[in-house]
Amino acid sequence: MRMADERILIIHTWGLGDLILLTPVLEAIFAIHPDIRFDFVIFQKASAEPIYCAAYTGKIFFSSWNLKDIFSVIRRLRKTRYSASLITSGVTAWKGSIFLRMLNTDIIIGDFSGIPLPYYTRKLRFKPDISRTEANYNLFRTFMDLPEYHHIVQKDLFKPAFHLSGDDLSYAEAYLNENFDRNRLIVAIHPGSNIKFKYRRWDKDNFVALISSLKQEYPLWQFLIIAGPDEEEEGNYIALHTGEKYLEKTPLGKIAAIISKCNIMINTDSGLGHIASCFGLRIFTIFGPGDERQTAPFLNNAIVIRDKFPCAPCVNKPVRKCAAECLKSVTPARVFEVIKDHMS
Repeated sequence: MRMADERILIIHTWGLGDLILLTPVLEAIFAIHPDIRFDFVIFQKASAEPIYCAAYTGKIFFSSWNLKDIFSVIRRLRKTRYSASLITSGVTAWKGSIFLRMLNTDIIIGDFSGIPLPYYTRKLRFKPDISRTEANYNLFRTFMDLPEYHHIVQKDLFKPAFHLSGDDLSYAEAYLNENFDRNRLIVAIHPGSNIKFKYRRWDKDNFVALISSLKQEYPLWQFLIIAGPDEEEEGNYIALHTGEKYLEKTPLGKIAAIISKCNIMINTDSGLGHIASCFGLRIFTIFGPGDERQTAPFLNNAIVIRDKFPCAPCVNKPVRKCAAECLKSVTPARVFEVIKDHMS
C-alpha cells in the first residue's frame, strides 16, 4: 500500500482509555510514514481529547448510535476517498460496520470473535488475552508495511500520548503553583470510572483509609482528588474525609495537563490512569471485573492490583451474578503494602 498522502479512517466506539491505548500505534505509524493522516469517527466525545493537537490527526467526526446522526456522518465521510477504513479492536463487528458498506474506501479492516463480516477485506480473529494496543497494531499490519510487534514495542516511539495545548499547560502550572508545594511529590487519586462501568469502582471508604495510611507513612506527600461528572459523589466524599485538595468540574484537557505534572496516580480501572501513562507517572491501578490483559495502562512501571477469582475478569459477560467480590476483596491495607513495596 502506498503511504504518501494517504488518508485512513478510524472508527472508534470505545472510550478515552481505549483511544489512549491506540495512540502508541498512531505515534509509531506517523514516525515511520510522516505523510499519513488519520480521520476519526468517535462516539464518546471526550475520547478525542488526546489526539486533537496531534500532527497526524485530520478530521474528527462525532456520532451517536442514533440513525439520524449515523447517516449524517456517513454523508460527510463519503466526500473523501479513503485508502483504508479500520474499526478499532474489540468492537462488536456489526456496530462499526454500519459505516463501512456505505463509504468510499479501498480496504476494510476489523477483528471478529464469531463469524467475520463478508465484506471485510482484511481481518483478524480477536484475542482476549492481549493488550488493545497490540491488537490494533496487528490490524494495521494487515495492510501496512510495519515492523513486527515484538520489535516495535521496544522502541521509544511506541508509547501512549496525550497531545496537550499550550493553554492547558499554562492552566496546570498556575493551578499547581497556587495549591501545592512543587518541590514535594504529588499523588493524583481518581476514584471513579465511566458511569456505565460503575461496578468497577473501588469503595470510596477504601480510598479514605488508603490515603490516611499513606499520609502517615509519607508525611511529605501531597494528594489531589480528581473527579469527573460521573463520580462527583465519590470525589466529594473522599475530599471531605481526608481534607485533601479536590479537582472537579474541570475540562479534560486541563485535567490531563495537571496529571502530567504529578508523580503518582492511584486509580481504579479508568481513563485517567491511561492519561497518567502518557506522562510516565508511577501508576497503581486497582482491577476487579475489568480485564487488565486488554486494558491495563500501557506503561512498563504501571502496577495492577487485583485478587484472583475464578470468575474474573467478567467485563464482557452479559450476566453478572455477583456484587464484584473480586474488587471488594482488595483491602486498603493490601494496596498500601503494594505501593510501599514499589516506592521503596
